[in-house]
Parts: sequence; structure tokens; C-alpha cells
Amino acid sequence: MKSLENNLKDAFQHLADVKPFAKGVVYPGLGLKKLDIMTNGFRPGELWVIAGSSEVGKSSFMFRAAALASRDIKTVFISFDENGNEITWRMISQQSGIPFIKIDNATIGSKEWVEMTHVGASLAEHALFVEDQPSQFVEDIIVQLKEIQPRLVFIDPIQWMRTKKEYDFRFQEMEEINQQLKIYAKEAQITIVVASHLYAEMRTRMDKRPWLEEINRWGSLDNYADKVIMLYRDVMWNPGTDNPALAEIIIAKNRFGPTGFIYSNYVKELMLFEDFEDEF
Repeated sequence: MKSLENNLKDAFQHLADVKPFAKGVVYPGLGLKKLDIMTNGFRPGELWVIAGSSEVGKSSFMFRAAALASRDIKTVFISFDENGNEITWRMISQQSGIPFIKIDNATIGSKEWVEMTHVGASLAEHALFVEDQPSQFVEDIIVQLKEIQPRLVFIDPIQWMRTKKEYDFRFQEMEEINQQLKIYAKEAQITIVVASHLYAEMRTRMDKRPWLEEINRWGSLDNYADKVIMLYRDVMWNPGTDNPALAEIIIAKNRFGPTGFIYSNYVKELMLFEDFEDEF
């Protein structure tokens, strides 16, 4: 426990340390200008949620953020869905602009091969660690993180996780997982970002945009999270839309800042969310 006087000293010292380098965003962010300004980047001690329907692009959204942040801070990506090679190719596709399908089916040309080599060499210098065969138990994952000591962690998706404690209901188990992740993030002063599925009921609504309440059933995940970002692409529900590349990034919860939404351009062949330039 610290006195208010000591907390004030620490707070003002922190502000003095970051002020010379901050240009509207203090911490490493997601790489989308307006979104980073609204969230202020990956603040230490926070639990973030990236939520959306299946196939909307949650993993791709996190891959780009991990690749960008790991230039400056040690980052861990824990994937229950994809193996290390798939994650690597998707990052290279996003960074190089070479369609993922061409990399995946090995139809790249000689110039593209050279570009991939350059991008790969650049990514190799990033402080990024990929765990594609993780334990499902949150207790084991936290032990592993304590050994690596990253500043930023991505977990994709949280629904695969379990706890060694026994509960009668999945809701209770998920609440224990959420609580452990939040406590560890605060204790270690790191940011933990988890991908989350939505409940299927959203498919029965006329408006398919995700709601914050739709992650509540995962052990009150919305209550434990400091920030909740939800992804929506209208083309998934309305194939005849006038702008199939348009995506909405909804800031449904932001403990230290504004909520709202921004538009993004989704490049399907790269599985990449980009800034929607009309906003700037």
C-alpha cells in the first residue's frame, strides 16, 4: 500500500517520462490511427477483448497488432486455432501485400519471393514469440508467461481455455479464467488481449452488429475487460452491399476513454484491416 503522496509522485513522473515521445498515443497500439488515439494503445495492466462473429477477422486483426507492437516490445501470441507456419504466412502476407492464397498454394513469382524474404528478415528481428501448442489451462499459461516476461500477450481464442479448479458450470469456469487473466495483467503490468466468440443468438437479429452483452455469458467477460473492441463487416450478412470492403470497428467498452466506432477498409486477399482514409 502506498500513500496518495507517493502515488502522485509516480503519476507525475510517468507523465514526464512519456510526454516527450507521445503524439496523441502513449503506448504501442493496433496500427489504426483513429482507433489508437481513442484507446491510447496497450496500457500496462489491462485486459482487452477482440470480439466478433466467426470469420469476421479477429485473428487477422490480432496478427497485425502483434507484428507491429513486437517491433518495440516483447510480445507473445498464443494460438489454439492455427499453427506457427500459418500465423507466419499470414503476417508476411499482411506486411508484404502479397495475397495469402498465393503464399499458401505456392504460386508466388520471383519478385514476390524476394519481397517475402525481405519481410521475413524484418519480422525475424521483432521480439515476437508464437505458442501454437499451448496448454489449455490458464494456470499453466500464466506460469509460462512468468518465465518469458512479455509486455504484451495475445490469446486466440479465450473459449479454448480451462482452469484446473473444478466448477459445475462453464460460466463459473470462464469467470475464474477471466479473473486470473485480469489479476495477472495488473500484477505483471502487461496487456493481455483475448479473442472472443459471440453467442449465436446474434444471427437471429435484423441488425447483426455485435453487442457488448453477447460476451457477458463467457463468465462476465465484459465486466473484467478494460477495453472491448468488436468487429463487423456488413458484406458477411448483406452480400449485395455497395461497399464490400467496408468494416466497422466498434469500441464497445473503454475504461479510460471514449466509446464509439470507426470505419476500416478490409482487404480480403490479405485479411487485413486498414485505415479508412476518408476519415482523415
